Amino acid sequence: MNKTRLIVSVAFLVVFAAGLTGGLALRATPPKPGPERSRLARDLNLTPEQEKQACAIWEGMRDAGRSSWERRDSLRHDRDEKVRALLTEEQKASYESILKDYSAKTAELSKEREKRYQDAVEKTKKLLNADQMKKYEELLKTRLNRERWRSGGSREPQKSEEKPAPSGL
Repeated sequence: MNKTRLIVSVAFLVVFAAGLTGGLALRATPPKPGPERSRLARDLNLTPEQEKQACAIWEGMRDAGRSSWERRDSLRHDRDEKVRALLTEEQKASYESILKDYSAKTAELSKEREKRYQDAVEKTKKLLNADQMKKYEELLKTRLNRERWRSGGSREPQKSEEKPAPSGL
């Protein structure tokens, strides 16, 4: 009988220790968070469907912005190559022409980017209810103030070629 009690007691202790160890391991593992919501979705309390649609809008904006910067880099490279070819004083007039052309093209790219941004804002507004719209307007004001701060605190709108990339609200 003593031998049986000893085996049962040891078995009980082993099972108890295993349960305790497993429980502590599970307790130490933090719960897996769900997918992180965007700032827009959190701040406006978007429904899952609105969030999905807004995500699609802003993904397109981000991709187009990336393409715009790649095109800008390509233009910059082309300009630099042309500048390297200018070796004499007489060619300075050509250099000025190249710089002027470059500025015009980059200004056009900035206008295109701003238009895409404004289009994305308008599409986003169509998804929102009245409470969400009020919060969204506040977010847009925050974005504008942030751009003004980045530009040195000016109260005037920035020139299109000087605007930072849209923040992707």
